[in-house]
Amino acid sequence: MAEKNMTEGSLYGLDVGTRWRDASGRRTVIILWVQRSGVVVYRDEDAASEDERVINILRFVETFVPANVNMGTPGGFPCPPGSS
Repeated sequence: MAEKNMTEGSLYGLDVGTRWRDASGRRTVIILWVQRSGVVVYRDEDAASEDERVINILRFVETFVPANVNMGTPGGFPCPPGSS
């Protein structure tokens, strides 16, 4: 059975090409592709295009959050308007 790689679209709710950041907010990564087996390939936003890293999906979502999520609130939920 062939392994399915997603080079565009979404697999496991991870969209290829989206930006994610670590808890400190200092590191932003871009999802390059996702394998059905749960492997995520990403690179740091400012890294060379050939500097790819591989991680399993559980570790990825434990380490990173979508870059558009506000880290300043419990659970990473967006701040209500006018509260930030």
